[in-house]
Amino acid sequence: MQNTKNNTSLASVLPIVDLATLNTWTAALMVVDASVENAPIIFVNKAFSELTGYPLHEIVGRDCRFLQGRERPERAEDALKQMQRQGHTRLVARNYRKDGTPFWNEVTLSLMTDTHGAITHFIAVLMDVSDRFNGLSQSGYSWQPDIYPTPIVVDEQNQVEKERLFFESSLRQAVLNKEFYLQYQPVISMRTGDIIGFEALIRWTHPSLGVVPPSHFVSVAEELGLIEDIGEWVLMTACLDMRNREAAGLVPLRVAVNVSPYQFSSPRLTDLIQRAIERNALDTSMLCLEITEGAVMLDTENTRTTLKRLKAMGIDLLLDDFGTGFSSLSYLKRFPFDRVKIDRSFVTNLAENSDDAAITKAIISMAHSLGIKVIAEGVETEAQFVLLRDQQCDEMQGYFFSRGISSQDLEALLKENKRLPSYLFGAGNATRTILIVDDDAEMLLQLQEPLRRDNYEILAAANGEEALEILGRHNVDVILSDQSMPKMTGVELLRRVQVLYPETVRIILSGFSELQSVTDAINDGAVYKFLTKPWDEVKLRAHIDEAFLRKELSNENRLLSDEITIKNLELDILTRKLHELRVNKQQALRQSVEAKSN
Repeated sequence: MQNTKNNTSLASVLPIVDLATLNTWTAALMVVDASVENAPIIFVNKAFSELTGYPLHEIVGRDCRFLQGRERPERAEDALKQMQRQGHTRLVARNYRKDGTPFWNEVTLSLMTDTHGAITHFIAVLMDVSDRFNGLSQSGYSWQPDIYPTPIVVDEQNQVEKERLFFESSLRQAVLNKEFYLQYQPVISMRTGDIIGFEALIRWTHPSLGVVPPSHFVSVAEELGLIEDIGEWVLMTACLDMRNREAAGLVPLRVAVNVSPYQFSSPRLTDLIQRAIERNALDTSMLCLEITEGAVMLDTENTRTTLKRLKAMGIDLLLDDFGTGFSSLSYLKRFPFDRVKIDRSFVTNLAENSDDAAITKAIISMAHSLGIKVIAEGVETEAQFVLLRDQQCDEMQGYFFSRGISSQDLEALLKENKRLPSYLFGAGNATRTILIVDDDAEMLLQLQEPLRRDNYEILAAANGEEALEILGRHNVDVILSDQSMPKMTGVELLRRVQVLYPETVRIILSGFSELQSVTDAINDGAVYKFLTKPWDEVKLRAHIDEAFLRKELSNENRLLSDEITIKNLELDILTRKLHELRVNKQQALRQSVEAKSN
């Protein structure tokens, strides 16, 4: 009954606004029944509950002044008199949250009257301004009348500005109080499936805003000049966690720390890194700095100098978000990067988009030609992993293995020696997997029946689109497709499979009337074998077995090729390092000679 009465009263106060809308407001709102003694609260929105910690059911019916605690400042009465005279006022008050912590809030008060002019309700809009009013007197109030002539209608632009100020204030407070924490996302070798490193990821959970993504607060921190302080905290914390893992007896693994463009351009960067390493007695090669393309583009000459210093310290250097800007072969040659990271935007639709597959292949080939290793981020499915593995990508990170986890969970992960399944790296799947595609349901069953005797894992699709979706979720060794299907023919499907999943053996099933299109596909390499209808069961099983043998031989050749590629890559890296060492020594010798001559 109480809720019905409260909702009815609220509807009479704000007849054009429903409760759902009020709960979407970012401003904290409270409605008070002024017609009843002690002015009980009849409604608060979600933002009010987040600000104070009091849910609606704990606050309805209470005297609105209970937030003041035991304080009852006299100036509050002055503010109420002002509101009764003019219909509105504004004050800054010190109230208390549910957990007992004080906070300053700017309160806009308005009154509502009935048709006879009698006061029926008060409406309060609150905003946390603790950062601006911490220096106020202990009286608890600073009264500022005649500010808002019509405060019941909140100006949208003004509200946006308030929200921005609130966010900036919260971020400054977070830096001062060190409210951030780190999570670590494992980096996995695409040759062995083992954990070979981690990326340190900064996280921030705000008391009322909840989890704030880095994409939301990093740019604001840069604008406010806070990013260097945040970056220093991340670096120091990551190095301390590295030391603690080593002290716990865990094998040292490379940790990547992101460096913002502002931090990268700071003359303090190299000294800061040196201090972090020395304080924690770390091997410099275990620290990797992830630097965005935007950072190195700010000042090319300064970039060369900074990267050269970092390289001389033994720091691992990674070019982040590669492919999203002006990255090119000539660009990579100018700077001593050890790794490049393929941006997740090229990985997300990798299994469905042949253009993205071509881009990732080109990036990997380009980097390897310079002796630079490649890591892909945002890998979430087995299909994405297999494609990148077959393209010779070196490392990966993403939800396919693990999301970001705490340092404690990371230690547990290392102790249990978690890795990717071995079948992803052997000469074939744990089981032989075939995908059969036919729009005729009865034909699908007839094709599956004889193959079940050979203990294959059999997947089925009724059309090309469904087949591509299945390929995106499963590691398929052989695909057998009918030619005559609506929307996408078998040949069209297998041409797409050739680009997206080149290691999958492709077989077409067709009548003689479609021989020309099938022949063209065979000549183009899109189709491995052509089988005719009707088929002989014995021959069908033999052809499928032959296809699996071909796939397994291909896997073995790929593994051998991978080993050769790794050795060549290691040789290229060593050659480049020797060249850099020789150049540095020659330069040092030349400077020594010049100094003596002067």
